[in-house]
Amino acid sequence: MDLGSGHSARLLRYLRSAGRVARGIAVDVSLDPSVARDGITLLEADLNGLLPLETASADVVTSIAVIEHLHRPELHVAEAHRILKPGGRLIMTTPSPRSKWILEFLAYQLHVIDEHEIRDHKHYFDERELRQTMAAAGFRPEDVTYHGFLFGLNQLLVVTRS
Repeated sequence: MDLGSGHSARLLRYLRSAGRVARGIAVDVSLDPSVARDGITLLEADLNGLLPLETASADVVTSIAVIEHLHRPELHVAEAHRILKPGGRLIMTTPSPRSKWILEFLAYQLHVIDEHEIRDHKHYFDERELRQTMAAAGFRPEDVTYHGFLFGLNQLLVVTRS
């Protein structure tokens, strides 16, 4: 399941075409209906709320550059925990606080990235906040793997549900 898949579900379409996943569910507030083919199911839903997905129904949940856009990030992570099967993995990325000024400069001064996307960032999480959010959602601290990348401007978490 790709939570915050974007309108065109680009990641799921790539993973399907590369033979990396047999089927997937794209979840976002607005989705292109033409994407619903070849093992991709669409679910239009607000990621700030409860999701109409079965408990313990997903092997993998991705949330790529999503949590920073949400009013209720703790609920988003709790829902990821709920829908994961035991042993399933959450793969999440988010920009770090160090990236804020760079992203704003690129958006507002150079206009090379989408201003709307950057303006929509609600919060830049640091590693401590991300780990706390994972623990509050029910993930065990020892099941959280954290990596900074792109010179510490971005963050990757791989979290296994016990």
